Amino acid sequence: MSYRVDKLKDDQCVSVVFSGHVSEKQHYEARDAANNILTQTGWNRLIVDATEMDAEMSLTDDYKFTSEHPFILPPTVCMAILYHPDEYEYFRFIETVA
Repeated sequence: MSYRVDKLKDDQCVSVVFSGHVSEKQHYEARDAANNILTQTGWNRLIVDATEMDAEMSLTDDYKFTSEHPFILPPTVCMAILYHPDEYEYFRFIETVA
């Protein structure tokens, strides 16, 4: 598995860590797992660590995936994305869409 989803109970936060090659299907699986935890616990904090990720999604697929977040994740969720500095422009776009 190229991702890990954890409950950070002390911080009442969900952590998603991607590493290596991550398929489109794994992006959706990770988001669904995080969403389930957020919904069950009532927490509203999500941290996504993409510093070690090598994704296969196209920009169009990423746009579609990211633009769905407001309709899938609880409306009160605050999300932070950690990424490698070389990917600043790409993740800035993703942040704008989200």
